[in-house]
Amino acid sequence: MRIGWTTGAVYEWTQHWSVATEMGIDEADLLGVRDWRSSEGFGPAERAVLAATDDSLETGVISDESWELCRLQLVDDSLLVELVAVIGNWSLFSNLLRSLQVPLENGVASWPPEGLAVLAQDVGDGEGLKTAKTSGALWR
Repeated sequence: MRIGWTTGAVYEWTQHWSVATEMGIDEADLLGVRDWRSSEGFGPAERAVLAATDDSLETGVISDESWELCRLQLVDDSLLVELVAVIGNWSLFSNLLRSLQVPLENGVASWPPEGLAVLAQDVGDGEGLKTAKTSGALWR
């Protein structure tokens, strides 16, 4: 969800929102990934993973600080390897979906709620992500 939101991948975010809510994941938790640093809904493990995700999206690598947090929370080296693979996988899909401008299926409304969307030019600007009102069209 964080990668879909941060990169402005409408298809990825919308589809994952649908699957996650059908699985019973609380909407507040899903919305929390938009500004996870300010959200009280995440524990230390989730915060470590979200920090590693943001690092990877911003610089292409996970910082030493985030690695240490992940090591403390995930403890198993195989989970650390899986974390890098998962971040890379969903980053790849985000790039693919946005580059090919994959449309949502007929009848599926573009998401996000409140018409807020990340501004693609603000991703990785070092100042945190900004949002803007959209008309519900693709975020790009």
